[in-house]
Amino acid sequence: MIRYLVSALILVSSLVIVAPAAAFPAGAPGAWWAAAAEASRLASGYEAARTRISIEALDASGAVVSYERGETRLERAGGRDAVVVVSAEKDGEDASDDWRKRYAKAAEGSARGGDRRDTGGPPPGFDAAPFNPAYAGALRVGEAAARGSAVEVAFSIDTEAGRVEGVVSFAATGAALSSTQSWLEPPPLVSYMRSSTRYAYHRGALVVESMEIEGEMAILFVKRRFRMRFEFSEWIPAGG
Repeated sequence: MIRYLVSALILVSSLVIVAPAAAFPAGAPGAWWAAAAEASRLASGYEAARTRISIEALDASGAVVSYERGETRLERAGGRDAVVVVSAEKDGEDASDDWRKRYAKAAEGSARGGDRRDTGGPPPGFDAAPFNPAYAGALRVGEAAARGSAVEVAFSIDTEAGRVEGVVSFAATGAALSSTQSWLEPPPLVSYMRSSTRYAYHRGALVVESMEIEGEMAILFVKRRFRMRFEFSEWIPAGG
C-alpha cells in the first residue's frame, strides 16, 4: 500500500464553538479570498527545492505499523530539472535506492506524456484545492465565521469525481493561514480521505508550506489506514 501511495503522489511532486462572523469588516473575507487566489496564482512561478515526505500505515487504533520517510532535492543542470533523493528509509532501513528507482520511473512516464492515470499521476479530483485555478469554475465560497483570532470561510468544489468540502482559515490581516478539506467521494479503493494544508508567503506568492493527508483504503475487504505528510521549503523560480 505504501508503495502505491508514494508512486501516486510523486507527480504532484476540533471541536470548538463557532462565534458569529462579526469581528471583521463586512465584505473582508471575500476580498481576502480574492487576494489569496491571486497570490496562489503567483506561486506557479516557484518550486520547492527541498521536500520532506512521511508516509505511515496505521492500525485501527491509529498506531503506526509501517512507515517510509525521505527527503528530496530539486537540482538543475543543462536547463533540466532532476529530483535527487537525499535520504529515505522504510521501517528503520535504508530505502534510498528504491526511492531513486521510483522517481526515475515517474520521470520517464512524465517525459512520455499521455493520460495522467497511465503515467501514475493522481486520480481526477485528487488535486482539488481552494486556490487551485483549475477548479475556479467549480468552486463555491460559503459563509465566514470567527474562530478565535482567525476567520474561517467554508468552501466546496464539485470535481468530476465528486464534491470536496472544507474551510480556509485567514488571519485578521487577511493572510491565508491554512485549510482543511474532505473528499465526499474519494478515489477508488479509498473509504475516506481528508487533508490539512498550511500556507506561507514567498515574495508575495502563496505557497504550500506543508500538507497532511489522512485516509483509509479498502483492499480485498481489508481496511488499511494511512497518513502522509509533505513539507516544502527553499523556494526557487520555476523552470530555472
